[in-house]
Amino acid sequence: MPNVFTPNRDGVNDGFAPVLGGSSATWHLRILDRWGQTVLDGATRNVAWDGYTFAGEPCSDGVYYYILEITAGCSEPRILKGAFSLLR
Repeated sequence: MPNVFTPNRDGVNDGFAPVLGGSSATWHLRILDRWGQTVLDGATRNVAWDGYTFAGEPCSDGVYYYILEITAGCSEPRILKGAFSLLR
């Protein structure tokens, strides 16, 4: 997982999402702010967080937390948790 991203809409590093390579796994990504409020809840490989709230407001710089559940075929889901920084 990336540890920082810069959603300034310059076309470089504008979205936060797992890097799974050529994997055919499906995943569910949830992102929380430092107060535990959910700012993204996505369940598709095409979801990348753009640094904005559900209401379309830009989130402030700071540390955010992710919970990533990866499911590959019929195996047990793998859950990864961690932190990353948003820099504008």
